[in-house]
Amino acid sequence: MDEKLLVKSERYNIGKGLKISFLLVTICAVIYPMYYFFQLLFEYISCRSNGGCSFSIRWGYCRHDLFSTAVGYAFKDSDLAWIIALCIIGGLGLVCLIIFNWMRSYEMVVTDKRVYGKTAFGKRVDLPMDSLSSIGSKWPNGVVVATSSGNISFLMIKNSEEIHKILSSLLVERQNKPSETTTIKQEIPQSNADELKKFKELLDSGIINQEEFDEKKKQLLGL
Repeated sequence: MDEKLLVKSERYNIGKGLKISFLLVTICAVIYPMYYFFQLLFEYISCRSNGGCSFSIRWGYCRHDLFSTAVGYAFKDSDLAWIIALCIIGGLGLVCLIIFNWMRSYEMVVTDKRVYGKTAFGKRVDLPMDSLSSIGSKWPNGVVVATSSGNISFLMIKNSEEIHKILSSLLVERQNKPSETTTIKQEIPQSNADELKKFKELLDSGIINQEEFDEKKKQLLGL
């Protein structure tokens, strides 16, 4: 019998969401060192405009004749903030990459005979329908199927409610299906039945006695 496809999982467009999140965090991470840099630059320029003050707290001797000196000092004093920002951006990029590879790998296909697909990081599974004992839900938007070997989760499924409903119906249908029983009937072959009828007629006519009839009956019936 051909296998009938019932439902297939639909995937979220998580790539777009991760890109937007990465962009927003990157902007926030860059804002602080940029703010710190321009604050230092403004302070040095203010020192220069006052005729070369002795701004020794941060830069030591102020050179009021070079704007590049202000930029150099500003970058030098804000280097730690830039390093922290780069670490945040790099770490976030790595996390987004792991999440993307983890979430996009989930795939679930339900037929009338089995459930198969991929779980975390592309691990393939193939489960016969008879091996499923129960069905459940899991965050985020996941379907959990229970088997004798343990629970298997399919996460980030857009149509998880539809899949859950179909699997639940299949399990209920299987439970309500009456068990097939085989009834073995012992039938007397037609030739033996005719032979036994003849001996019954001989008994009724007095040609054979009851003992002879019983013995022949056991022989024909295999008793």
